[in-house]
Amino acid sequence: MWHEKLALVEPLLANYATPNAYTIIAGTGRKSNLVEKLAKNQKGAKVVRVPAQQKHLALQKITDALSRNEVVLQAADHSMGPSHQAKPEIAFAAHASCAPIIPFSFASSSFWEMKQWKGVIIPKPFSTVVLGVGKEIMMTEDDPEKGRKTLTDELLQLDFQIKAKLRALFSSSSSAQ
Repeated sequence: MWHEKLALVEPLLANYATPNAYTIIAGTGRKSNLVEKLAKNQKGAKVVRVPAQQKHLALQKITDALSRNEVVLQAADHSMGPSHQAKPEIAFAAHASCAPIIPFSFASSSFWEMKQWKGVIIPKPFSTVVLGVGKEIMMTEDDPEKGRKTLTDELLQLDFQIKAKLRALFSSSSSAQ
């Protein structure tokens, strides 16, 4: 998922996840405080805070969690940019641990966009939310740049598909009236 979609991490874990161990990789900034508070409500969830400048430490934490068969949740891009460009370290960790990447995202008919938090999107009450889960991606090549591009393309395609589903829901409901 892209960083601006982090607001749905807690309800996704609460409503759809099996009770496994989860590791959420988050930065050390203010935005990550909210992620950590939300994760504390979830059984088995823990947040690992890693400064953005210490990619090697984040990579080590991700591969450690994956080797313990934990689910790792991490934004594919970075709030500092570039937006909607997956980080190569995610592909590298997935390849190194033979773990699949499962992209997911959502679109909402009505939402607040938090300007001070680099565009984090929070669906408004009673809005329609379409959740999309992409196909499992296995990083078969030892090429983090190619993996980064594959993940970026899959997430962009998933976003396009769920936005199209949301538009279709509203066009079919308005034509039925």
